[in-house]
Formats: sequence, C-alpha cells, structure tokens
Amino acid sequence: MRARTNSAGKPVTIAQIAARAGVHAATVSRALADPPTSVGPDTALRIRALAVELGYVPDPAASSLRTRRSRVLGVLVPLLTDYVLARIYEGVDDGA
Repeated sequence: MRARTNSAGKPVTIAQIAARAGVHAATVSRALADPPTSVGPDTALRIRALAVELGYVPDPAASSLRTRRSRVLGVLVPLLTDYVLARIYEGVDDGA
C-alpha cells in the first residue's frame, strides 16, 4: 500500500493527522496503536478514520527510532553459492 502524499509531496505524518484532528501527536500515536491505549474509543475511532481518509501509512523505520526496536534480523553471508550455507540461510529465513 502506497502512502498518499500531502501538499508538499511527502507522506502523511502523525503531526498532520494531529493538527487536522485538533489533538496532540501523542494522542494520535496512542490511537493508532494496536490496541489503542489511553485514548477513549470515540477519539480512537475518529483518529483512525481520519488516518485512513488522509492515506496515512506507518513508517517502520520511523517507528524503530522511537521504540529502539527494528525487528530486523541480520545475517553475515560469507558465500552465497555454498549449498550447505544456502540451506542454513533458508532455515534462518523460515524461522524469522
């Protein structure tokens, strides 16, 4: 799913949703969490509907900066053509 862009040609941000909804960016963040936390159900529903309307798509890279968790697994690969190592890489991929 591609994010819609704002008038400046950039993806829609939480700050833009907050400005449009008349709430703080932290409220938008909590309303978009799954499940919503510390936000009333009416507010969460209104903010989620606005996010869909504006075409907001979460940015995993931006989220990882805030949470300090990238949910990325790195594997150093010395040789791609080795059959045994290729099977190990497949196992890592399946496990992830």
